[in-house]
Amino acid sequence: MSYTEINGKIVNDNGEIAISYYTTIQRVVRMPDKTEYVFVPKRHVCMAWIKPQHIDYILQQTKACCGGKNSVPAYRYTSLSNVHIWTGDAER
Repeated sequence: MSYTEINGKIVNDNGEIAISYYTTIQRVVRMPDKTEYVFVPKRHVCMAWIKPQHIDYILQQTKACCGGKNSVPAYRYTSLSNVHIWTGDAER
């Protein structure tokens, strides 16, 4: 699979966008339309390829921090270097 950087987002041949989860624990996200994405940890990067129509929903998900007092984003766009690491095209 190949991928390229477009407007700061890493996009694969299928038009899916690389999104990272904040930790390296596998995570399954079920969309309202029942589509599921599995964020898989590889080489200290937890990532999934997300269809463009699901990006907004994923990026709105938050996690608790600071003893549960604050919420911060749980997902973010993945950098090109982290995609290289996750796919095995580069070493960490």
